Formats: sequence, structure tokens, C-alpha cells
Amino acid sequence: MVMKKTMGGSVFAVEWVMVILALIASSVTVNATITCPDAILKILPCEPYLSGIGDVSVPCCQGAQNLNQMANSTADRRAVCACFKQVGPSLGVNVDRAKKLPDLCKIDLRGITIDFTIDCNTIPKEIVVPLCRGGTIV
Repeated sequence: MVMKKTMGGSVFAVEWVMVILALIASSVTVNATITCPDAILKILPCEPYLSGIGDVSVPCCQGAQNLNQMANSTADRRAVCACFKQVGPSLGVNVDRAKKLPDLCKIDLRGITIDFTIDCNTIPKEIVVPLCRGGTIV
């Protein structure tokens, strides 16, 4: 992704806006509460890092951590996976940098691999641990 300079300020490339608008019109979110535009907007502060022209920033890590917390169901995690798999390459995301982001931002992806060739349907279902109170499963 290339940053365009205009009158002393940086403006995100038009491709990001176009992809977000296209995704708003055709979101793939079967049983998920997170839409692809939501996921893109959360991770947008990471654009300079993910495209190879900047470093990881506090807003980037905050957005990535928020997205990770929002993706708390299997359907949500699969939807985010499908979204990033679909739009990542067209936005110029460097997959090697993307793979480093969880460690840099101290995020536990619960076994999800960052890779544009992953089959998002292989993301494992959540393991539900029953709560116990006084020796009784609640």
C-alpha cells in the first residue's frame, strides 16, 4: 500500500476506501457478529506497518487487540479470517509482517494462523469449559 502525500499531510490510499465500501455492500458474515468492514476499520491503524512502510503503533495494537476480543466465537473468527484472506493481498498487506503483529501487540490468536492461503473453515470451534460451583457443574 502506498501512502500519498498531499499538502504536508498523509492520506490513506484510495484503495483502502474502495475496498471498505465494496465490503460494506457485500459482507460475508454467516452467523457472525463482526462484519468485514468492522474488522478492516479496527485494523486500519496498522496499515503503515502491514504494508511495510511504518512501525507498529499504539493505535495499531489497540485496534488489533479490540478486534481479537470482539472475535470471540468461531463464526466471528472465521469471518475475520475470510475477510482478511479476501482483502489482504489486494491492499498490499505483507503476510510476513502480519504474522509478527500478534507477538508485537501481545495478542493470543488462539491457534489461528495468519496466512492468505488458510482454509478459514479449519479454524477450530471454541472449547467451552463448564463452570463449577461447590463441586456441581453449572
